[in-house]
Amino acid sequence: MNDNLPNTLESTAGLALIQQETGKHRQQLLNRTKCLAFAIFALSTFTDAMLTTYLLRGEGIAEANPIIVLAMEELPGGMFSLKAGVLVAIGLFWRKCTASFLLLIAFGMTAISFWNSILVAITFP
Repeated sequence: MNDNLPNTLESTAGLALIQQETGKHRQQLLNRTKCLAFAIFALSTFTDAMLTTYLLRGEGIAEANPIIVLAMEELPGGMFSLKAGVLVAIGLFWRKCTASFLLLIAFGMTAISFWNSILVAITFP
């Protein structure tokens, strides 16, 4: 048993080092995922705002989201101010935002932008 003690200690130290490196790699991957998800969310938000503005120029088309309608009526800059505020809020609470949350909102906003793109294609041939 004494002969195996140094080998056991060496392998345990090596395992701890591997786990430490794996933890750093995992954290880097999570940080990259968060940054990419935020970038996708920001681009989708901008695209949504531009497509919504374009769609609202057409006759008989109204905004369906009551929060955006209120923002367009009450805030200077309208929905752009509200959307910029959301992006700033995410930036302020960056450490509390998980990668899963950011991926979820990025996916949701991308789906909304895709839907608006379809509406533009259908409404304005």
